Amino acid sequence: MTDIMTRNCLIGVIAGFPDGQIRPASMPDGTTLPVNNVDGTIGEAALSEEGTLTRRIVEFPWHFGTFDVTSASPRACPVRLR
Repeated sequence: MTDIMTRNCLIGVIAGFPDGQIRPASMPDGTTLPVNNVDGTIGEAALSEEGTLTRRIVEFPWHFGTFDVTSASPRACPVRLR
């Protein structure tokens, strides 16, 4: 069985997450969660805070894959299959 966190926790203040940026947030259990701010809406960025956020698309430097952070949907694959 998997434990699911159902309570809210304070990760910082809005000013600590500037619009158009990804910043790390520390969780109560010590893990770090990458958090983004897109037009005033705070959300989980992805698996890493190393990506570059442009509007609502995050691109990762190590594979150049892109994702829409508002829907978590992939926008471009890091590789092409033939």
